[in-house]
Amino acid sequence: MKDPSKRDWRLGVKRLLSQLRDLDEPAGELRHDNVSGLISIAHRSLFKTYLSELEKVVHEANADWNTRVDGWAKQWNSHDRALEHMWTERPAGPSSHRDLVKVVRHYWLQCVKLNQEVDQSERVAPETFILVWVIAEGKEEEVRVLAYMPYWPLGQDDDGNWV
Repeated sequence: MKDPSKRDWRLGVKRLLSQLRDLDEPAGELRHDNVSGLISIAHRSLFKTYLSELEKVVHEANADWNTRVDGWAKQWNSHDRALEHMWTERPAGPSSHRDLVKVVRHYWLQCVKLNQEVDQSERVAPETFILVWVIAEGKEEEVRVLAYMPYWPLGQDDDGNWV
């Protein structure tokens, strides 16, 4: 089995960012990077907190993943078999860690809430906040783990609100 962690992480980023084109845009949402545009102080502050939590939870997710792989590798005396088992059991790899999913959901929804409170020119698309800004910060490990997500762990209700 080829180790999925060796895939080019940019494929996962592209997949995640393109998924949202299938949805109708909620009123006032932006679908661009807004990295250099007007960004509210509140968004900048929230992003700083998000990035700190993301770094911590990615470390935890990777540690948990590696502990599980090592456990199976010892049991079966095969690191390759252990990896194959883990990727079969958890196709999203370390990004399936429940606390990582919670962090992504929480900050996505917080970004949406802030977008409702600031001027339209300062709004930031949630996927930009969650992923593109992390790329811009040069946080390679965090981006790599986020890119394992097969889809965003959110949805929209009948009124187009993120849930």
